[in-house]
Amino acid sequence: MNLISRCSIVALLGALAGGCGVDPAAEVDNVTSTAQAQSGGGARDPLATSVAAALLAQGVITASEAQMLVPLGTESGWTVMLTPGIPSNTARLSMIVVGQPVPAGQTGASTASPIARWSSNQWSTSTDTVGQKYTVNTAPVLVFKLADPLQIGNGAFLQATARIGGVWLNNGAANYKFILASPNAISYLGSLAAGQDGALRTIPGQSLLAGHDTSVTVETYPMLPSSAATLHWTNDNQVTIHDVPMALAAVNVGAYASDARWIGTLPTGTMSAGPTVAFWVEATSSGPGGALWDSRNGQNYVAAVTAPPVVDWAELGTFGFFTTQSGWVYRYNTGLANPLSSTPGDYQAYATSPSPAVEVHVPGITDAPNGASVCTAGFVRVEAWSPFFSGTPTGTWAAYPLPFIETNGNNCRFKWLLQNTAFVQAPPGVNYPAGKNYPVDGAYPYKVRISTNGGATWQWLGTTGLPSGGSNRTINWVAPFHG
Repeated sequence: MNLISRCSIVALLGALAGGCGVDPAAEVDNVTSTAQAQSGGGARDPLATSVAAALLAQGVITASEAQMLVPLGTESGWTVMLTPGIPSNTARLSMIVVGQPVPAGQTGASTASPIARWSSNQWSTSTDTVGQKYTVNTAPVLVFKLADPLQIGNGAFLQATARIGGVWLNNGAANYKFILASPNAISYLGSLAAGQDGALRTIPGQSLLAGHDTSVTVETYPMLPSSAATLHWTNDNQVTIHDVPMALAAVNVGAYASDARWIGTLPTGTMSAGPTVAFWVEATSSGPGGALWDSRNGQNYVAAVTAPPVVDWAELGTFGFFTTQSGWVYRYNTGLANPLSSTPGDYQAYATSPSPAVEVHVPGITDAPNGASVCTAGFVRVEAWSPFFSGTPTGTWAAYPLPFIETNGNNCRFKWLLQNTAFVQAPPGVNYPAGKNYPVDGAYPYKVRISTNGGATWQWLGTTGLPSGGSNRTINWVAPFHG
């Protein structure tokens, strides 16, 4: 986005043909916008999403505040958020600080004496607001209801910092700064991008892939309170049009760090291959000028929903310590023993045993320029499947998602961290038996499964390769710690 495109929008006011079933005179369409690989197109920050939903359910914030919650930064293990992310002179600001999840039986960071200190006069005077404590998914959350903006006035420059357990969160000594703006008219809507679990999609030009929801992002300028964006879509040739309120995803973005970014979701994850989806975006503000539209001059953004590509190559390996001329190194190695011994006594060096690993290639996905993002975001799902995750060799088979570790050329690698003597509880993903903090010792059958369509279908690796994987493999398991 640039200043020329903004000026072009103003010049085109009322001159463009209408689209999407709206009054042509009411549409201002940014003709330069395309859904291509830009900084947008990703999912809304997952932490902001979960915190907003949880605090809304607890009645701590309103639906509007949940929709406008944005992260500002992370420091000292805490994430600082603000709602509304575009401050105004009509709505109370809430500063929300989120800590790290606290495992069961452990003590997290101190949340003693939480305050937010803020000033609207360059610290000539300041006010301390005491935070209220909540919990979201075992993580501590502190909510600070700052001043009523009506008492401060339009255009005020507000600065804030927070102290939790004696630790100051002050944006690297720069403080968190906001300008309270009055409602006005937005003048730009554009920079539309689309992505599916990390895979950016150019629309028009590419299909949308079944099994994955589509995140659509747009940017508006200037950043104004009382502005909103709505994603409209249809998959039945506009017989039915769905309206999706877009959440505020980020502020101070764009080429001039002056735009607001909004995000909405197309439910393509629940669509089968076949239909064609059309979508467009509307942005409104409370100032004069009405709505702005991004609909490609009435043509809309149109894409067929197709089946995603499948894994065309995969192999099993291990991550572990191996000797080289320069000494011990921790790295990936091709090949996986069957059975695999996961017994600490067999691996005295560094007190760890090899961790099973999987390397995969998905054409057009893992070999894309953002292949690491695709694998991190979960487009390619790799899971270990074994009764290991119910804690006994004859227990219920269950799945454990393997985390993405690294790329190797056009491939992605995932690892199953089986055990390390630093563990004092069960390895990740285990629902161990009552009274146990590890799976019981024994021989556990397992396979690895891979999906590129959200888990609707799977390809398997066992004693043989894709797609069925042959017979089960075995892990001979002995826990490094019994308690």
